[in-house]
Amino acid sequence: MTNDVERTRENGRVLVVEDNPGIAEVLRGLLETRGYQVDLAGSLAEGLRKIRSADLTLLDVILPDGNALDLCRLVRATPELSRHPIILLSARGSASDRARGLKAGADDYLAKPFDAEELLARVRTLFHTRRIEADLRQHARQLSALRHLTTILVNTVEVAGLAQRITDAVPEVFGPDSSFIGGLLCSVDTATGSMRVHAMTDVPVTRAAAKLLDRPLQGYESRFDPPANLLQKVALTGVPQES
Repeated sequence: MTNDVERTRENGRVLVVEDNPGIAEVLRGLLETRGYQVDLAGSLAEGLRKIRSADLTLLDVILPDGNALDLCRLVRATPELSRHPIILLSARGSASDRARGLKAGADDYLAKPFDAEELLARVRTLFHTRRIEADLRQHARQLSALRHLTTILVNTVEVAGLAQRITDAVPEVFGPDSSFIGGLLCSVDTATGSMRVHAMTDVPVTRAAAKLLDRPLQGYESRFDPPANLLQKVALTGVPQES
């Protein structure tokens, strides 16, 4: 039977900034049993060097080279670190100490000696919150791209220009790795038997195809043979036919 540790394994990189080697190793062992990758730092300076490679930081308040509250303020003032989760650890557990830590920018505050399960629960909660925030930011980017696409549709009349602008906007909405966006947007004139390419997605397969054309893409037309039988005619028109 799967035990509790195996059922609750997590992913993420945790930086432990703690000058007491014994406490630091206890924290490392506790976190690693739950699946986290752990890095240790024994001073504010070392913690500041390593914090950019971590997803969450456990930070002792009193360290040999200063007070961790100053590091919290510095992290919150740094744009790329402003959302970095920080849990303060301190031997002082009064309400005023906790208030000062949270005011400095910490996300949570635990008094020593801490309960192992409580610490793990708070780490897990902050990781969960971080993932939700990342999802919300992604949704916001997609909504912004959709609004941009709507503006294009409203303000563009010329067909070829509209086609290319829509094609260019698709990766913003669905992501650059969307597999269905590689191709050409064409119109078919059944009267003249010609196909005109209006736009192409900027991916390797279509760039390679474009190199085979003997004139600019927007002016390219290719001939196709009329359907030779009933099956081909249905495939071309999409309309059921009688023999």
